[in-house]
Amino acid sequence: MSQTDQASAAAIAERNPLAHPAIASVQLFEYSLPPGDHLKELYNALWKAIDADFPHAPKKIARLLPRGHGKSESAGVVFPTWVLLTHPDVRVAIISKTANIAGERAGKVVDAIERWAPTFGIDIDSAAGHQLTTAANDHKEPSLSAYGLESQLTGKHFDVIIWDDIADWENQRTETQRRNVREYFRDYTKNLGDPDSVLDGGFVQAMIGTRKHPQDLYETDVLHSATWDAKVSKAIRETDWPLIEQRAWSVRGDDGVVYDDVADLPAAVNLANNGVIPERDLTVLWPEHKPPASLLYDIVDGDDSLPIWRRENQQDPHALSGEVFKSEWLTYVDELPHPVSSYRWVAGMDIGLVEDLQQAAENDTDYTALAVIAWNPSANRGYLTHLAHRRGMSVKGAADWAVEELTEYDIDAMLVEQNANRGVAQRLRDETPIPAEGDTSTGSKEERIHNLAAEFESSQLRVVGDPSNEEWRDFETREWLQFPNAAHDDRLDAIEIAMRNVMTDTGSTAGAFGTPATGRSSRWR
Repeated sequence: MSQTDQASAAAIAERNPLAHPAIASVQLFEYSLPPGDHLKELYNALWKAIDADFPHAPKKIARLLPRGHGKSESAGVVFPTWVLLTHPDVRVAIISKTANIAGERAGKVVDAIERWAPTFGIDIDSAAGHQLTTAANDHKEPSLSAYGLESQLTGKHFDVIIWDDIADWENQRTETQRRNVREYFRDYTKNLGDPDSVLDGGFVQAMIGTRKHPQDLYETDVLHSATWDAKVSKAIRETDWPLIEQRAWSVRGDDGVVYDDVADLPAAVNLANNGVIPERDLTVLWPEHKPPASLLYDIVDGDDSLPIWRRENQQDPHALSGEVFKSEWLTYVDELPHPVSSYRWVAGMDIGLVEDLQQAAENDTDYTALAVIAWNPSANRGYLTHLAHRRGMSVKGAADWAVEELTEYDIDAMLVEQNANRGVAQRLRDETPIPAEGDTSTGSKEERIHNLAAEFESSQLRVVGDPSNEEWRDFETREWLQFPNAAHDDRLDAIEIAMRNVMTDTGSTAGAFGTPATGRSSRWR
């Protein structure tokens, strides 16, 4: 943009802050940065959808954007604020996965409108929490309201519907969940828009989200629909992604020295903030907010594995699929169906001890993992009730940690993997009341894990918990869905080891879970 154009735009913004939602985002809000090009494009599409001068502009706008790139603030806060200040007679619905999330967005809109309404001559009849009604609204619905996807919206009608991240991992994991979301979405898109909208061009729908699954809602109902103006943006230009796969970067430590990679950092040196230096230029979506160094730092030092990062930021729904195991194979239940005394309680422990002080300092050691299964012999079914892992422990530390984790359980039998070290099993057996014994893993590890997966797939082994809880979500996304290419698979190993305890009436292990551990007493809770 030339200096003349910039001056002209600044003059328009000063004279009319509501001339365009992109201008409103700068003039009415206190964001640290102006909108990036991807947000300007979104604002422009939404402006045309609303403005009467563009009668043939698309009325259904979908933009799938990486996390942390302003999608919820732009479509979920700025846009409805601008709409209600320019068209106070419209009815806007913000629909999110849950009513609470939608309410958070709507609450910001209410605050902004209450602040700016006097400036622009807007009269407000009522405003409370996440709901607002203007004096210009003569309909039964409020001017602004917030709903969860599963709210009862029958009979309501709106001029603007904002779909705010309605599809996430928790409701797109399985086909049943995806079908449920699709049914709500199709019903609402068909019936919630007012055919007699006060907007000259008809009611408008805006959608923002992030890809989660190859068959998620966006794939089945939006991206290939002729009725949606849909675009997908990636945090890093896809042609530059090989740099990440090749780890073509150097790193700067907090000592100011540049090293070849994170593994080369001395024990007392940490990675400097945004200290990942690419070997060549990267093209990124929002360089002012998420420059290459920031994105690479997030990849190298963030909490997410590379496949999860790629799914969330590169809009690659296949990043966690097409491996071996599926989310549908995991059956979650809220609680054990019978009293605890009905079960045989068994545990398995996979050992990953500290051997390299350098790795320990870098938090790059293997994990020690522990699994607890409640086995119902009469139903020939097990329930995975507890799963934990921790790294950087000695023999004593691992044993003490296991005792602490098992405090609430009266374990009948426990196997501890002893391929690398017999000390943990010996310490637990000799110094604690836990009936632990060492066990040696033999044969193909992949075959053992595949046999374990078959127990999950057949629902013979179920999980007691909520898949949205961090404990189970982390296991499912980092190990289960990434097998056999996960960075760590210690929790899968621990579950498989625990299942070796499961004995048939004849004294042999059920299924193909390694060598039967004979000679142990079978106590019952």
